[in-house]
Amino acid sequence: ADDVVVGIGGVMGREGAELFIVDNTIRNNGWDGIALYRGSAAFIADNEISVGRGAGIGITWDAAATVLRNRVSRYWKGIGSFGGSRAVVRNNAVFDNLGWGIVATGTSWMAAANNVIARNGNCGFALWSDDATCVFTNNIVVANGWREEWVCPRVGVWMNGERAGLDFSYNDVWSNVAGDYEDMEEMSGVAGNISEDPAFVDSLDFHLSPGSPCMDAGNPI
Repeated sequence: ADDVVVGIGGVMGREGAELFIVDNTIRNNGWDGIALYRGSAAFIADNEISVGRGAGIGITWDAAATVLRNRVSRYWKGIGSFGGSRAVVRNNAVFDNLGWGIVATGTSWMAAANNVIARNGNCGFALWSDDATCVFTNNIVVANGWREEWVCPRVGVWMNGERAGLDFSYNDVWSNVAGDYEDMEEMSGVAGNISEDPAFVDSLDFHLSPGSPCMDAGNPI
C-alpha cells in the first residue's frame, strides 16, 4: 500500500519481555523493525534492519535497550527513544532512511556514541523534547537532508528541546543539506566537535580511510 497502514513488524517486545535480538536480517516489514513497549528490555546487536515503514528500532513507554553495531537503512525513520525509555545506542550505521536518523524525545534518556548517521532524508539527529536528555559523543553526522522536509528540518542536528538536555561533544557534523545545526549554536571547534569530510571507505562501508580527520579525534574518555 502507498498510504499509511498498520503493518506487521519484525520483533516486538511487550509487558516485561526480556529479549536478546542478535545477528538477524529484519527486512521488508510493513511496520517497525524492532519495537519495545511497557517495561520490556532488549539487547539488540549486529542486526541488518532495512526496507520498511515506521522506525527501524523504536524504544518506547518505559522500555530499556542496549543497541550495538546494527545497520538500519531504508526505513521511514532510524533509531528512536520515546516515552520514558532508556537506551544506550553505540556503533550503529543509520543511513538512507526517509526521515530522521536518531531521535530522543518524550522523557527518555539516551547515550549515543560512535554512530554513523548518514544520508537520511531529513535530519540526522534530533533532541525532540524539553524533557528528553541525551549524551551524544563520537558520532559522525553527514549528508543528511536530501528529501523535502517531512518530520524535521533538513539538517545534521536539530535542537527541538532544552539545550541543557544535550551533552554534545567530539562529533563530526558535515555537509548536511540545509545546514549542520538548527535551533542551536554552531558547535564546530567547541568541545572537540569538528566539521570535515570523514572520508569513509565507500558509500556503504563506513570505516574510515587512512588520513581521515576523524581518526584519533574522538572523545579521550
